[in-house]
Amino acid sequence: MNETTDPLAPDTGQSDEGPPGLPTLPEGGDEAQRRMGSRLKECREYLGLSQQLVSERTGIPRTAMSDIERGQRKVDSFELGKLAFIYRKPLEYFLDEDPDADPDEHAVRFLAHAAAGMSEDDRRKLVEYAKLLEVAARVERRTRR
Repeated sequence: MNETTDPLAPDTGQSDEGPPGLPTLPEGGDEAQRRMGSRLKECREYLGLSQQLVSERTGIPRTAMSDIERGQRKVDSFELGKLAFIYRKPLEYFLDEDPDADPDEHAVRFLAHAAAGMSEDDRRKLVEYAKLLEVAARVERRTRR
């Protein structure tokens, strides 16, 4: 018997490593947690929302919000869904492992996915709205010059 095993534990014949071929999580989980917290904080601040207001709207305690934004607390899937909804960002943006992830790229992918389930008339309206936004952006750029 190995000295490091519990002498009172039953011998199951299995190691603590799990079944063969079971993948292990990559190092850097804490970094991913900090990145997600940072993105959540950036979105909240961009919208001018306080942690207290977000706490009240989501039911997540304010102290937990602070811990999440500092990467000191994990976010469960329900909490992340609420925060993504409040911050008007696709859930995937907060989960993206790329440190330079662009929320607009995620929004475009989400939009394409959503459009697939729309009626032909709704897709036509969506295209018209996109054209309107494009013209508005051009006008805004010209007026800034």
